[in-house]
Amino acid sequence: MYKVQILQDQLEETDRDQQRARIREQALIEAVQIRQRRIAELETAQLELGSRAQEERKQWIQTADEFQKEQKDLRSEIQRLQGEIEYLKEELGETRSEKSNLEAKCVELEERLAVAEASADSGTESRDLDSLERAQKEAEDAKTELNALKEELARLRSTEAPKAANFPHTAADQLQNVADLTPQQVTKTILLADLRADQIANHRLVQDIGRSYPLGRLVEVLKALRSANNRWLIQILIAMAKYRSPSEIFTFITEYGAEGAFGSEALQWFAQKRTGNDFFKMLEIFRAHGMTSEVDEMFLSAAARKDPEGVEATMDALGGSDFDTFVDYIATQRRPESMPTLITQLQDSHPETTATIIYKMYKMRPSDTQSLHSVLSTLDMEKEARLMESIISRFEGEGEGEGDR
Repeated sequence: MYKVQILQDQLEETDRDQQRARIREQALIEAVQIRQRRIAELETAQLELGSRAQEERKQWIQTADEFQKEQKDLRSEIQRLQGEIEYLKEELGETRSEKSNLEAKCVELEERLAVAEASADSGTESRDLDSLERAQKEAEDAKTELNALKEELARLRSTEAPKAANFPHTAADQLQNVADLTPQQVTKTILLADLRADQIANHRLVQDIGRSYPLGRLVEVLKALRSANNRWLIQILIAMAKYRSPSEIFTFITEYGAEGAFGSEALQWFAQKRTGNDFFKMLEIFRAHGMTSEVDEMFLSAAARKDPEGVEATMDALGGSDFDTFVDYIATQRRPESMPTLITQLQDSHPETTATIIYKMYKMRPSDTQSLHSVLSTLDMEKEARLMESIISRFEGEGEGEGDR
């Protein structure tokens, strides 16, 4: 009986140990799952950050090179202007000195002329017509030369200063006067913008140029900025694409876009930034003019580069064959690392479209689709993962059936 009691006690203790082990096992499993999800999230973020870092690194290298070039150009310009200032100061001093000498000479000649005339009138001195005429001529020549020097002095005083006055000295002045500036003045103002501390106002200036500066003059500014590899070029194109009407963008593309390939860039930014009626209206304008390649470029840029909210808004504005074309471009052109957030955005509002995108993506890019499925499973996006499994299974089943036949 005693041995039985001991064995029962040992059994109860073992059961308690087993329960504790089971609880610990479950806790460890949950901890592992949490960390696996976190690893998947980090891997996805790493993919996006890696891609973004590469692009940003290229942009920063380009920006640094551009800034160094601009600094070098500005230093050269400053040195040149300083040299001109010194030269003009010397010329101005010489002109002032010569002007003072001529004024004194005029006074002297006028005095001599007055004495000669007085002597001739009083009869105390014989009339020497030659001397009198010579004195008058000298006086007239001196006055003529003096007047010419006065005009030259006035010109020297106004040669450089008014030119500088034509350019705004602050970003606020730039914003107020930009519509009145020539393309050369706008370009110089932009190139000098980074030397000013008020970067917010500089950004507003560039936005204003892209939004409202006349298109014919704007293309001249863009060409000059591209030649200078200036970083504000892209910001002007983005502002133009975001705020100009579809008809203005069409005019820019057809009349000025061929110069410097600005038309293609403006169209790509328009497709990425605009949604809804503006996107549809631009499609209709291109179709009315038989510009099918521009229509294809709009779909491609929008499908590959729009954020998930922009994709959804564009889908809501499109219908029929336009909707189908847009979905096809998403399935074939969008990067795999940007698909999870898009699927999450669309699965409730456009479930059938989400299935179509996954099906066509698997059909055209099977390896990318398998990688996407693994990420979804790791991230506990079970609904999306099951949807992919169902579509892939159906696709593979159809393939086997065709093989049997």
